[in-house]
Amino acid sequence: MMACARLAVAFLAALAVAAPAREALAARPTNLHAFALRADEPVVHTFSRTPSFAWNPVPGAKAYQFELSTSRTFSDSGTVWSAKGLTTPAVSVPISLPWMTGNPYSLYAHVRASTRKGVTAWSAPFGFNMRWTAVPAPLTPAYPGLLRWSTVPGANAYMVWLVDAGKWFTTRSNMADEREYYTFHQGAPFTSAVHWRVRPVRWLYGASANGIPSVSYGPWSPLYTSVNPPFSTGPLKALATVSKVVSDATHTNTHEVMPGFVYQGNTSIWNTKDELYRVEVFTDEDCLNAVFRGAITGAPAYVPRPTGPLGLPTDISGVAADRTVFLTDGQEPDSFTFEHIKVKTNEMDVAAGPPSGGQTGLLPGQVVQGAKVDLWDSNWAGGRYYWTVMPVNMVRAADLSTTLTAAALSGDATITVANATGLVAGDTLKVGASEIVVVQSVAGNVI
Repeated sequence: MMACARLAVAFLAALAVAAPAREALAARPTNLHAFALRADEPVVHTFSRTPSFAWNPVPGAKAYQFELSTSRTFSDSGTVWSAKGLTTPAVSVPISLPWMTGNPYSLYAHVRASTRKGVTAWSAPFGFNMRWTAVPAPLTPAYPGLLRWSTVPGANAYMVWLVDAGKWFTTRSNMADEREYYTFHQGAPFTSAVHWRVRPVRWLYGASANGIPSVSYGPWSPLYTSVNPPFSTGPLKALATVSKVVSDATHTNTHEVMPGFVYQGNTSIWNTKDELYRVEVFTDEDCLNAVFRGAITGAPAYVPRPTGPLGLPTDISGVAADRTVFLTDGQEPDSFTFEHIKVKTNEMDVAAGPPSGGQTGLLPGQVVQGAKVDLWDSNWAGGRYYWTVMPVNMVRAADLSTTLTAAALSGDATITVANATGLVAGDTLKVGASEIVVVQSVAGNVI
């Protein structure tokens, strides 16, 4: 009799443990799905931006636990983000997900409820992919010296590939100027046709649990060709600011992003002809309080770049050399206003850290610290900005004089002077009454 009693107690205990498990399995959350804007959207499995998630509420649920993973089995190493203590049957993920696809999906989510009787089983997993929805395409109307393309949902930057110049750079705008093609060569051989490609970039925010890359890329567009008319001479004047909308002398529109600036001509109000220009933006219609200075360019359009200005020459021989090549990025030489106040472009105001705030997926030497090339929102009553384009003169450095300490014959490779202080490679010398030479190097007083 005693043996039978012990068996009965053990059997009842087993039943008491198993009953809540069956109840939990039956009450697990259902209809887990992702959505972009509204929880009642048709269910899809591809998103260009990080979606939110919703599911049917579980009766008696006190809270929910949600997990997002790159693993369909939700292994610890695959966890991207998780949350506990959710009090509503929906969740917004506070990190940005990269574009990534899998077979059939690259990302999976599941959810379970915490009830008075215990924790339910996990819901059926919901799988989805993150993917671009379009490839950038050229926009019309076209403007000389300006590239424009359609935006891609989910992208917050673009890589621009200037095929002829063999150069690429990153911009947060959907526009780029053609400064490489016009600066020091405004004629048709360099400017008539510009071949280019562009692809979307998705910089990410927030830290994932498993350290997935913080930047992803869409595909390169087809090869596009922009055809420019002959460079327009005549009075230098502003024409329009361009983004999704256009502002000009007859229409004032609000721009949602830093616009591109379009102008024409090469002749200043002093009737001088110039081949370099700078756009400046002001807070007042008298153009006295500058808040943005563009990079020096030879193009008839300007769009700020976070990657910095062109590396301009600092001597006559450098100018001559740059007339035959596409310029690369670098530093602008010192520049001054007419009253000799030193100024520099905002493109040289470099922000700290890479654009994404973390790992970019690029080699360290290719990571560019983005310059601050945007304007503050000015939507106060009547708030607006004013801009102008001005000529930039190349000014010859101060003349220096010295004397020969030994006779020099025409054609000599070197000369020796009493004092070579201030002379550098690239300077132009007048030797004697008429011979003009360019300094190749200076060693002490030997030139």
